[in-house]
Amino acid sequence: SHAANGPSCVTSINRINRVLVALSHSTSPRKKFHRINAPLSYCTMPRTNAKQASKRSEKISETQSSAKSKTKQTKRKLNTLSSIAARNASTSNNAKVAPLLDLGTLIEGIVIKRPSSTIKSPYVADVQLAHAGPIDPVVLAHAPALDVGGLCSPGSTVLMKARSPGGKTTHSIELVLADGPNGEEGAVLVGAHPRLAEELADEVLRRGLLEDYIGFAGASF
Repeated sequence: SHAANGPSCVTSINRINRVLVALSHSTSPRKKFHRINAPLSYCTMPRTNAKQASKRSEKISETQSSAKSKTKQTKRKLNTLSSIAARNASTSNNAKVAPLLDLGTLIEGIVIKRPSSTIKSPYVADVQLAHAGPIDPVVLAHAPALDVGGLCSPGSTVLMKARSPGGKTTHSIELVLADGPNGEEGAVLVGAHPRLAEELADEVLRRGLLEDYIGFAGASF
């Protein structure tokens, strides 16, 4: 039988040989006992299944190829991020780059009520102008995004644009001030007009700022 442990197998064979030698001297000369000559590798090296060895080599090759593929992907991502960072840095250093969107002069106000007390439409709000004088007037403002998910509610600070005369409202709410992620009061500007997102997307595509992501350069609309 095959022994799992090489040294113990060699010891056993040596013991058997000594017993055989002793028997050959003490018993009838007709009986011959042959010495066991087993190579060391026979005891120390276990049997190797060809199928198992093949599977192990296949797993090793698959692991190596997968590691190489992941390394190449990581290098490509790093190169892409480096190029984007370099392009953003050069863009930020260029003082002549125009902003994506210019809202012009904005007027600050505080939302009093929505719907308005005079026009019962959810798209119209009563907004008190800030810093307008001892008695700040209340104006009718168009609220195209309604309450902006609860951000544009009574007491909220909004930034508005003056509208052309002749309509029912004199202002339109463009932005609303919201608290930051760490509780900073009024640290975040949130768009309160659906038109803003459309104009921003139009300008981004026109300048080709998403070329590294979608593969298209600037376009005209």
